[in-house]
Amino acid sequence: MKKPRFYNKIVAAKNKYWNIFQSDFEDSQWRVWNVITMKSTKQWDWSFILAFTIDNKIILNRDYKFWPDEFIYTLPSWFIEKWFTWKEAVLEELKEETWYTTTSKVMDLWKTMQNWYIDWYNQLFYTTWCTKTDDVKTHEWEEIETSLVTIEQFEEMLNRNLILDPYSEICYYRAKEKTNNFKN
Repeated sequence: MKKPRFYNKIVAAKNKYWNIFQSDFEDSQWRVWNVITMKSTKQWDWSFILAFTIDNKIILNRDYKFWPDEFIYTLPSWFIEKWFTWKEAVLEELKEETWYTTTSKVMDLWKTMQNWYIDWYNQLFYTTWCTKTDDVKTHEWEEIETSLVTIEQFEEMLNRNLILDPYSEICYYRAKEKTNNFKN
């Protein structure tokens, strides 16, 4: 199989966070296509965490997403700058976004690519025994509402398509499998 050949690469858009490129490429069967790719200007990856409180509730965020231009439910998630270790950054961001913290072990569930057109990875985590804290410095621009739901409520939200983010669903089912139905 022939590796695609890219050419005519131009910067289609640019800001302090992203460089968006438009390129032509020739596939293995010599067909010519056009593709848009995104490259972050900062060294970022994305993380998600399935976090349970002491009373076994899932910590869930409801925040605004530019597309689909509405507030949606997701597991706590954020960009992590690559010079932090994953686990220290994920605990700091959990505290910043949800006001919850834990001293419990953080389980690394999975690392996957975002998609073929964007240059970051998604890292999925799981932790338990989270408690609320007052020692938090949040960003004033973040519009996040934190909710606590039972496992049954979360699964009902999945069944009713109220959790639109696929990585939140993958994180939930990966953790469920790796912890023997959240028993470990």
